[in-house]
Amino acid sequence: MNYGIRFEYQNPWTEANNNMSNYDLASGNIVLAGRNGVSSGIINKRKDDISPRLGFAYALSPRTVIRAGGGIFFSPENDGREDFMTKNAPFAEQAVYSNWAFNVSSPSDWPFYQDDAGQPRNTTINIPSAGFIQPKNLANGTLETTYAVDPKLKTGTAGSFNFAIERQLSRTIALDVSYVGTTSRHLSYSIGDINADPSLGGSAKDYDGLITPDLGKIQYLSDYGMSNYNALQVKLMQQSSRNTNFLVSYTYSHSLDNGPAPWDIGNNNDAPQNPYNLTAEYATSDSDIRHNLVASGDYNLPFGRGQRFGATWAPAVNAILGGWKFGGIFSLHSGTPVNVILGDDPKSALAGLRPDLTSDPSRSNHLSDPNLPSGQRNFLKYFNTSAFTAPTIPQGAAYAYGDAGRNLVVGPGFVNIDASLAKDFAIENRFTLQVRAEAFNGTNTVHYNNPDGNFQNGTFGSILSTKGDERRAQLAAKILF
Repeated sequence: MNYGIRFEYQNPWTEANNNMSNYDLASGNIVLAGRNGVSSGIINKRKDDISPRLGFAYALSPRTVIRAGGGIFFSPENDGREDFMTKNAPFAEQAVYSNWAFNVSSPSDWPFYQDDAGQPRNTTINIPSAGFIQPKNLANGTLETTYAVDPKLKTGTAGSFNFAIERQLSRTIALDVSYVGTTSRHLSYSIGDINADPSLGGSAKDYDGLITPDLGKIQYLSDYGMSNYNALQVKLMQQSSRNTNFLVSYTYSHSLDNGPAPWDIGNNNDAPQNPYNLTAEYATSDSDIRHNLVASGDYNLPFGRGQRFGATWAPAVNAILGGWKFGGIFSLHSGTPVNVILGDDPKSALAGLRPDLTSDPSRSNHLSDPNLPSGQRNFLKYFNTSAFTAPTIPQGAAYAYGDAGRNLVVGPGFVNIDASLAKDFAIENRFTLQVRAEAFNGTNTVHYNNPDGNFQNGTFGSILSTKGDERRAQLAAKILF
């Protein structure tokens, strides 16, 4: 049995010259690091990160062992906090320079940006004497993105635990069956524009103003992230015997969360559609792979000295034809989720809006889709796109939230075989020359990316690209000593 406790103290990230600022929800001002009572890190120190650990192993019999363990682990990632808080006024100036004359209304709006000429760049940091900036005094505040980080941001925690039974089935073969789980809380989450007000109609600029009309998009980072992972893992192993060794692993798992890590936001169209309702984002994780099978091993071909065939070959013949070993890795897993969104909005703050769900988008519902020949999925219509519809926008509102959940569709699975043929040549009992012929994706199987999940695209539901490589073969040699 092993047990213990770990304590961690986390100091916030700082900038050497205190060139960081943060939009403070409590005061409504942009506060500056190291000024007016604000700490250099702006974020509070974490002094209560205590991690208990416990693990044990018990032999039920000479051939059967039980193992279990668990603990709380802290994850003090930066998550871009130093980047967020250096992109606010007065330490960063956001501007757009165009080198196309038709982007401006009249010649008086020129000069536009040119190489080594045109509009000069501002290189002066104007730090206010008060130590903070009121948004109403910020020039072009409504046109810029303001970044806000929760000053009480907690350290991400993960409670991880497992229980396993391992049984020796024979002298060389063992079976391991495990349950593995992780529950994570207080994960960093870049939740989107907290200033967007869905009750306002009109032009795109009117989407903002829920917190303050003096700022545009307010991108907020806090610790609202959560996830859960549960898995059954089965592993069958054979140690090297006369001619074979192999490992077969199968995992049945399900991972759920309410959104990806900050830097992965948007990779699967999954920016939250409403930063004030993150409960609606809780669904299957982007990286969820429900079934995963991997088999690998080596097989000594039965030719040459000590084998079934060629046991009496002459040394020269045996050196050429005997002692070859075939190896391979077979991988098979189900697809990852596709998040269906309503479509691109003039304001990126609304990029996560989803449509309404009217029926089952899975393959079982394809028979009701007249656009699919014989009810079968194809590259142009991988899932039942008719299961989604645009939500009705209430009178006086700028947009509406759809009732479709996140990550409802599952993309294509993955099948791959890598193979090798190798032989060792002994050189004076001190060195070994190994030659190998290897094929990656040996069956030249096409691996497809996920279909388009943008409801408003003309390619909605279509697979537009592939991933990975086609078959690649190589010859290699190395000296072992």
